[in-house]
Amino acid sequence: MISIGVFGGTFDPIHYGHTHAASSVQNALGFDQLLFVVANDPWQKTGGRAITPAPLRLQMVRAGLSDSPGMTADDREIRRGGASYTIDTVNELLADNPGSPISLIVGADVAAGLDSWRDSDQLARLVDVVVVDRGDGVGATLAPHWRITTVTITPFVVSATDVRTRIARGQSVDGLVDPAVVKIIEANRLYDVTPND
Repeated sequence: MISIGVFGGTFDPIHYGHTHAASSVQNALGFDQLLFVVANDPWQKTGGRAITPAPLRLQMVRAGLSDSPGMTADDREIRRGGASYTIDTVNELLADNPGSPISLIVGADVAAGLDSWRDSDQLARLVDVVVVDRGDGVGATLAPHWRITTVTITPFVVSATDVRTRIARGQSVDGLVDPAVVKIIEANRLYDVTPND
C-alpha cells in the first residue's frame, strides 16, 4: 500500500508555480508517489480558448519534471481518451493500488468548486483533499463531507495564462518556466511564439 498524491491539470504550460506547490506539498506530507496527471480533454475548459494538444502538454510536463525527483508525469487520462473526469482517474488508481490512500492536490480556488465535479459525493468518500494555501487570502469553503488538509506555501506568483500572454508578446519567461519546457514551446510555435533563430 502506497500513499498517492494526485496533482491534476491542463498544464498549458507547466511552470515553476506548479512544481513549487507540488514540492511544498511533498515536503509537508511525503507521498510515496506524486503524480502530475495531465488532462486529455479538460471538460471545464471546453469551448473556451484553444487547448494545446494533450501529447504536447504531456511532453512539456515530462520536461518540466526532469529535475524534480519524486514527481512523475501521468498519462492515464490521455490514454483513456475523451473528457477527463477525476472520479475515473481515482477509480483507476484504486484498482491498480487497492487500499492505497489517495489525495487530490488543489488550490483553494479549485477546491471551492469540487462539489460541481462529476460524482462529487463518491469522490469525497474516496479521497483526501490537500488544499494549497498560497497566502493570497483565497480560502476554500467546502462541505463537511470532504476530508481536507491545508498546506501553506510561500507564494510563487505565476499562472499559465500569464506565461502564455508573455510568450505571445515576445516577453521573457525566465524564472517562470523550465528552459526545457521553453524549448518545446519554441519548437512547436505554441502560444503564437516565434522560435529564436
